[in-house]
Amino acid sequence: MDDQKLELPKADVFVIHHYIQDTEQTFEYLKNHLNWTYSEGISGRRYCNMGADYLFDSDEFQDGQPIEPFVLKVMKSLNTNFSVAMNAAYASFYEDGDSELLFRNDKEQQVDLNQPIFILSYGSPRYITFKDIETHEEYDFLLNDGDLCIM
Repeated sequence: MDDQKLELPKADVFVIHHYIQDTEQTFEYLKNHLNWTYSEGISGRRYCNMGADYLFDSDEFQDGQPIEPFVLKVMKSLNTNFSVAMNAAYASFYEDGDSELLFRNDKEQQVDLNQPIFILSYGSPRYITFKDIETHEEYDFLLNDGDLCIM
C-alpha cells in the first residue's frame, strides 16, 4: 500500500492505493447482497444507505437500513485503523462508465464534521472530481480498484 496526499487548495484528502485486496469477490458479493435503490434522474446508478438516517440537501429523507454484516466488518476495521467512530455507510454502484454523481456540497445536520469520510473503490477505475465552490476550479483524481480515499 502506498498513500498520496491529493493537491487540493482547501481540503485535506488522501488516497491509500491498494488498501483492499481481493476486491473482485467482495465487489460481486456487495453487488448481489445490498438492498439497492435506483437513483432518480441518474441513469445506471444505485445506492444503499445503511445505519443512520440521511437527509440530503434536496430535503429528500432516506431511512438507514440495517448495516450489512460484511460492511459492518469493514467499518469496524476503519474505526480501529483510523481511530474514528463511523455509524453509517452509504454505498453507490455505477453500472457503467457513463454514470456519474453530480457535484455535492452536503451540509447534513446528522453528519459529524469531526469524522472523516471514507470512499472504498471497487471495480473499474473511476475519476472523482472536487470542485472549489468559490472559484469553480475542478480537480480530478483517479480511484482504482481497492483504493481508499479519506476526506
